[in-house]
Amino acid sequence: MTDVIVDFDVASSDEDMRLAALIDAFVEKQDAMGQWDACSLDLMVRTGFGPAGERLKQLVFQSREMAEAFCSFWMTETGLQVAHFPY
Repeated sequence: MTDVIVDFDVASSDEDMRLAALIDAFVEKQDAMGQWDACSLDLMVRTGFGPAGERLKQLVFQSREMAEAFCSFWMTETGLQVAHFPY
C-alpha cells in the first residue's frame, strides 16, 4: 500500500493549532456524512523538516481518496492549496 503524504509548513504554534482544529473538523464532518467511520480513518500526523530546515507537519493517509478529500476540505476552509505526494 502506498501512503499519501500531505506537507504543511507550520511556522508558529497558532498555525499548528489551526491545522489540528481543521483535522478534527474534517474527521467529524466525514463521520457525520458517513463517508468513513471515524474509527477507520487511517490518518497519522507527524513532525518533519523541509530541505531548508523549516518545521513541517506531515499528514499521512492510507488512501488517495481520503487525502484528496482532506485537501479539498483544507482549501474550502482556508483558501490555501496543498500538494500531496505518494511516499
